[in-house]
Amino acid sequence: MVTAHLISLDSPDVQPDALPLDPENCSVVLNAAIGPKGSPGAENFAFTVVTPRYLAGHSDAQWGRGLLVVNAFSWPSVTRKVERLVAHASGSTWGEVAAKLNHELLWEFDNYTPSKEAVRAV
Repeated sequence: MVTAHLISLDSPDVQPDALPLDPENCSVVLNAAIGPKGSPGAENFAFTVVTPRYLAGHSDAQWGRGLLVVNAFSWPSVTRKVERLVAHASGSTWGEVAAKLNHELLWEFDNYTPSKEAVRAV
């Protein structure tokens, strides 16, 4: 059985341990490096943390996949939520685990198909 673990969590928007200007009214892009437990390798899963106040103030419609809605942004809270999601992802292969995580997060290999040249080279 393959299980996942969170290796790192970072953001191009907010430095680790820093907060957005208004943690209760923000949208923060995050990247989670997640890999098979016991392996040093990881793949990237992106998502955006948003608050209800931010969503209420932006009239453009958004879908829910890849969004984590929280009352206020905090690194410990977001990290716990991602760790809880990752802890429930398991399967017989890493591909199966990553596909499960891809239901909530945005996996870097979502819809990836190797080129014909790459397949021939193998």
